[in-house]
Amino acid sequence: LSVAAIRPDYTNTVITEHDPSGANWILRQKDLSLSTSVNGVRIAGAQEFFFLAYYDSPSSKYNLASYNWSGSTPTWQISGLADINALQLSHNNRFLHVGERLKYRIYDVIDPANPVCLSTNATTSYINDILINGDVAYLAAFGQGVLVYDISDKSQPRLIRSYDTPGQANSLAKIGDRLIVADYQAGIQVLGLPDIVAPQVFITAPVALPQYLTNNSSITLGGAATDDSGQISRVIWSNDRGGG
Repeated sequence: LSVAAIRPDYTNTVITEHDPSGANWILRQKDLSLSTSVNGVRIAGAQEFFFLAYYDSPSSKYNLASYNWSGSTPTWQISGLADINALQLSHNNRFLHVGERLKYRIYDVIDPANPVCLSTNATTSYINDILINGDVAYLAAFGQGVLVYDISDKSQPRLIRSYDTPGQANSLAKIGDRLIVADYQAGIQVLGLPDIVAPQVFITAPVALPQYLTNNSSITLGGAATDDSGQISRVIWSNDRGGG
């Protein structure tokens, strides 16, 4: 758990890594000289590095930067950005998800010193929070409510569902098959999460090909099936001559 705090003089930002379950509450800290303001810092941390989005007071814009825990200067930085209210790492810290005002961006950060922007999706409301669950991204998009994206292809996220909360969606949490939404006017909203990602079935025997011709009166199939819910119990098949 990584947390950023602003000192009272607004000239230093203290980055702290915490272990909520351990005896040593504070694992390590880093003091950065940043000219920013209260509520002007967002952070997404990993074992060896962290990403920091902060409001740059002189330019009145946001900067997005990556740091090594062992260093004091950014290994990568872009400046002049609009408000960044959400940062989230996913897939074993391989991808960085950024909510920059009306834009949802995904970066490939396999090399944290050289991130690559894979995609940008436009919204009509500010993105206040991002929650990743497997290959699904949930966005708290203020006046638009909750936006749900299929991110199995990070270069082409697909909007697959949305829910307009009564007020403005501000932050998200997931508990089991429920999505908890903090709505600015309407308070806590609890949404059910339907199974929206179709399962995939892979036939590997007798061959792993789209077509297979045979004169035999029977055939034995082999393969596998996957689903984001992890709850596949069996696969039933049929053909135009019956069977299953």
